[in-house]
Amino acid sequence: MLSVEEPVLLAGTHATCRCHFVAFDGNQKPMINELVSWLVAQAVDYCIPRSRIREAEAASIRMKSTQPIVELVAEANGLFTKLKTSGEGGEMLLYLLLEIALGLPQLLCKMPLKTDEEMHIHGTDGVHGQLLSDGTLALYWGESKLYKSVNEAVDGCIEGLAPFLKSLGGKQAKRDIELLRDHLDLSDSNLTDAIKAYFTAGATQRTQLQARGAALVGSSLADYSYPLEEDKKTATETARQLLEKWRTRTTLKIDENELSDFELEIFFVPFPDVQAFRDELRRQLGLA
Repeated sequence: MLSVEEPVLLAGTHATCRCHFVAFDGNQKPMINELVSWLVAQAVDYCIPRSRIREAEAASIRMKSTQPIVELVAEANGLFTKLKTSGEGGEMLLYLLLEIALGLPQLLCKMPLKTDEEMHIHGTDGVHGQLLSDGTLALYWGESKLYKSVNEAVDGCIEGLAPFLKSLGGKQAKRDIELLRDHLDLSDSNLTDAIKAYFTAGATQRTQLQARGAALVGSSLADYSYPLEEDKKTATETARQLLEKWRTRTTLKIDENELSDFELEIFFVPFPDVQAFRDELRRQLGLA
């Protein structure tokens, strides 16, 4: 991914916006297929609980065979829907940007909880978390939208996050907290046990939960030209104008949904064609 300009804190909000274009090759063509290959290679980490990955790694060493790992790859790939309008590629991309760019580990992925491989995930796309220095556990509910229109993607993300952030005791957030309590599974078992205390009714830590949001705004951009000037540090004038429009729309929707006081991490990721991105993901997963 190609980062365009520094993160910007939207005026009057606690929302930080970032923009990432798909990286370009030497001919200045966006490397969509390579991006998808990178996402597909992360499918096991995204979809499979950490304890099961550790078990498979141990079994692979014991058996002197890659079979347990290969089986997890097949299982992970099988969790993705065959629906042509699936947004699961955006969900994976948001997961990786939060994990890699911001160092926020995923606490809950809903992919292995699906009861039907052909359905979309209900509610937010996942939950990431961060233990703050004062003992607060910041929970980042994630929302990803891949739409042709950037305005529709912005609106969908902000409106999707609102009910989870505005009421931790509400039906939507309460269900996710219950899932976190029952399915939290990190690489560090001690950290897993420590975080679970935040989801235990009556525990002191329960009062130290803070709701935050993360969104990936994916949209089609017809003129998908190289977004950086020749020094490769500052955005072109066209890119700057686009970013300003996107940020203005986001500020408006945050205000309309009364989310100005919430910490938000927002990633703008334009594609030459979001449907082509979806189709390539399905093809590389063997679903097309």
